[in-house]
Amino acid sequence: MSVAGLAVLAKALVDLRLALSSLSWPLASGEITSSAVAMRWGKSLIPSWEVHLFYTYGIGREVLTGERIFFGDLFCSSTRAVDIANRYPARTAVQVHYDPKRADRSVLEPGLTRYPFYGLATGMAVIGLGVALLVG
Repeated sequence: MSVAGLAVLAKALVDLRLALSSLSWPLASGEITSSAVAMRWGKSLIPSWEVHLFYTYGIGREVLTGERIFFGDLFCSSTRAVDIANRYPARTAVQVHYDPKRADRSVLEPGLTRYPFYGLATGMAVIGLGVALLVG
């Protein structure tokens, strides 16, 4: 259980770092190629909502594909997921922020949102539970 908590915590920390650095990434013109919302049942029997969104963007002569909306987008409510899908319908022109060190890393909404903090809280809670079970 603590290993899972560490993995979630590590992912959240990476998302926080990338979210902050994405504010200075260059822009490329892009287009939404598909957009849909799906509900998924996890092992905890709590449904999670996912936005399946894909976009293409061009850098020079290269055309790349992305799917990241914002950093921390694994933690999304049903209302937020529907709002995002409605905001980015297929064939919509978008501005894509891409990492100049890794052009295949991109995001539509750069910067920090509250969602990576949910990952931090979840990771710490799972680690704490694992430690409590080991000690207790």
